[in-house]
Amino acid sequence: MDAMEIARTWLDGQHDGHLLQFEFLFNINQQATYFRTMNHIRMLKAYCDSQKAHRLRSEIDLQSYSIALAIHRERIMSQEQHHLLLSVNRMRVLGCAFDQLWQRHKSELLRPLKVRLGEEDAFEVGHDLGGVQIEFFNTICRTLFHEDLQMFTTDPTTGFSCIRPGCLQPLYMFELCGLLFALALYNGITLPIRLPEIYYGMLSGRSEDIQDPLADAWPKDRKALSEIAEYDIPGLQFTFPIESNGLRLSILMEEETCAPEDFTPDQRRTMKIVDATPIAHHPDPSTPTAAHQQSTASSLTSPPLPVDIQAIATSWPGWHLIPAHTEPPDVDPSNIALYTSLYTAHLRHLSVQPQLTSFRRGFAHILPPPLLRALSLPSLRTLLEGDTHFSLAELQAITQYDGYDPAMPYIASFWRVLDRWPVAKQMRLLKFVTACERVPAGGVGCLTFVIKRVVDFGEEEDEAMLPTSSTCFGTLGLPLYRNEGVLERKLSLALEFGLEGFGIA
Repeated sequence: MDAMEIARTWLDGQHDGHLLQFEFLFNINQQATYFRTMNHIRMLKAYCDSQKAHRLRSEIDLQSYSIALAIHRERIMSQEQHHLLLSVNRMRVLGCAFDQLWQRHKSELLRPLKVRLGEEDAFEVGHDLGGVQIEFFNTICRTLFHEDLQMFTTDPTTGFSCIRPGCLQPLYMFELCGLLFALALYNGITLPIRLPEIYYGMLSGRSEDIQDPLADAWPKDRKALSEIAEYDIPGLQFTFPIESNGLRLSILMEEETCAPEDFTPDQRRTMKIVDATPIAHHPDPSTPTAAHQQSTASSLTSPPLPVDIQAIATSWPGWHLIPAHTEPPDVDPSNIALYTSLYTAHLRHLSVQPQLTSFRRGFAHILPPPLLRALSLPSLRTLLEGDTHFSLAELQAITQYDGYDPAMPYIASFWRVLDRWPVAKQMRLLKFVTACERVPAGGVGCLTFVIKRVVDFGEEEDEAMLPTSSTCFGTLGLPLYRNEGVLERKLSLALEFGLEGFGIA
């Protein structure tokens, strides 16, 4: 089947009866091929439009053009650039990226991406030939998911990251986060992230197709809800707990009438508060301090401080907090099914609806839902997140050599060293050479991995040298050490001290 023809017909909106609607016909590699072909078609069109803009300017009367250039110089120049150029400072990657992406025209965002990392007067300046893009997005993800930013929370047990309820970051941060993630997927970059399947369902407009939305990111809550459905728990009310911004809230749960995809980012949602108390009045009983507090007489315990809901009514972006004027009903056998359904909805999207909707709008600016529906949900996740499965044998099979013969005993020693390492350390070497923290869709065979002999001053290898890498070209600069023990020690030192940054990128 012609990949170009399949991609063009899907882009033209001819979805009825299209082959890509039948996901079972294609494996992930085939789906990835068609999806990337669609993106290349769109990228080529954006690239050609910039060339047309340049030719048109050259045909315009120079006197008229000089006046327009004086007024709209920056806009005219951006229309003629063949790539989406981002020049960012490593110390403030997120801020630089947001500043340069904010309010960019869609045609500019669809051009091939080029990233410049560093400053002219700095020691580190990376020009993008591939590896800089990967390191750029890795740094973006580390910043977005860092605890200090309070945008996402990562479960240490499951490894899944979810949007943090009650996040105080402005909604445009989530919109630009979605834009960056889509930009990575559009340019074929995998990200070191792990998002719940429901997020991918929302991005592609297929959230209702997910049969078990809590199975991946909320297994403990899923188990608790199944137990609630089997046993009658006295005193259980139709409320949903949220702990955020120093408060423990009980939210009145009400039935939603629209799907998660139907909300708009400009629509402020109402959160009805049944009860609100400072978290300080709910100590962790596992701590010694809490145990001491619990053993103290109630007469010595101060009552919970009142929380003025009106004072924080609009302090949570996207939300309007109001007191609940009705008492929540009790959960009983007649409404337990509705309770579990609403609780599931609150866990997966309702508690973060404004943020999730803004994230979806930013993502759709580059990759709209109809385009994403060309992929199955597992394929969409793998293309964005990559694969954590790593095979050293596959890496050895695709490795190229420059200055070394693969039959040399020294190369055999190199692979023996790697084979003794745990998989986590092998993946660190992969990142050191290629900047990839995950294996891309399609496996290790999609990567370039070159082992190049490094000779100092054109004479003999200096054992003081450490292995180096050029992530742009997927090349490991490996000196010839005197024995296997030195080789392993030097490789380990290079991974310990040279994992971040660009070196010769």
